[in-house]
Parts: sequence; C-alpha cells; structure tokens
Amino acid sequence: MPPEVRFQIHLGDQMYVDEDAAASRLDEVRTRDPVDGAVVITGGQEVVKIEDELAALAYRICAGGAIELANDRHAAIAYFDKPGYVRLDPEGWHVRISGDYLPEVVVERLPLVDGLLDCADRIAALLRTAGKGEEAVLEPRIAEARAAIAAGPRTWLGEPPDPP
Repeated sequence: MPPEVRFQIHLGDQMYVDEDAAASRLDEVRTRDPVDGAVVITGGQEVVKIEDELAALAYRICAGGAIELANDRHAAIAYFDKPGYVRLDPEGWHVRISGDYLPEVVVERLPLVDGLLDCADRIAALLRTAGKGEEAVLEPRIAEARAAIAAGPRTWLGEPPDPP
C-alpha cells in the first residue's frame, strides 16, 4: 500500500489536530510560537509520527527528505527541538524510515517522495494563512525539492518488489 503523508498541529499536552481541522483552529495556530506538530507517515499497518517544530518538519523532513531521496541519497536529518535523528534510507523501490523516537518501517519510495513534497506545500500554506512568516524560508526549499524530484530518477533496476 502506498504511504500517506499528513501533518498534525500540537495544541498542548498530548492534543494533536489533523491538518484537515487545522484551518478551523487558525487563532490557536497564530498564538503558538513556535508551532509544534508532527508529520505522520502511514503505510499499510505501519505508522511513523515524527514530532518537531512544524516549519522545521516542512523544511528538513518533507522538502529536505524529498531532495535527498530524489537524488538517491541516504539522509540523516537532525531534529530541530531535541537531540536525535530521523533516517531515510533508499532501498531501490522502497525507503527504510528509522531513527530516534521512531519505529523502523519500510514504505514505497515514489509515493513517499511525492507525499513529502505535497505535505511541505500544505504546511507552508497553513503557516502563510496563519501569518507566521515561515513560508518565506519554506517556499525556496520546496521549489528546490520540486526541481530535484523532476531531475532525479523515478525508476530503478528490476520490477518494484513487495516491501520486505
């Protein structure tokens, strides 16, 4: 099953709001500095929830991860608000996601790369609508990711196998 990449906004304690509900909670988003959140990658039964500052997630994990994977490179991406790393390891048609605070999962590569880019776009749009100003830094990074995806390989040797 192709992975789905979505984001959530952290509104305190253990309360997270899915991106679909975030637009109706803009007043709460505006008062948060920084805006914390999570990128949630769902692939079949597997779920990876990467928590950090939302702008950092868009810049580092979503756009940055898409750039590295599009260029067929491994990525060890540092968290912004805590020690540790998220690893994205391309393995042909799949990507192994692992790291500190995360379970290890394997998902399909192409839908992950496209999903990361789309998620970065949606985060930037929310931050723009909320008047946070971080989209000025995010938009060039997203454009860089879009160019890397367009230039990078979209196929690898052999047929796409089932994930391990």
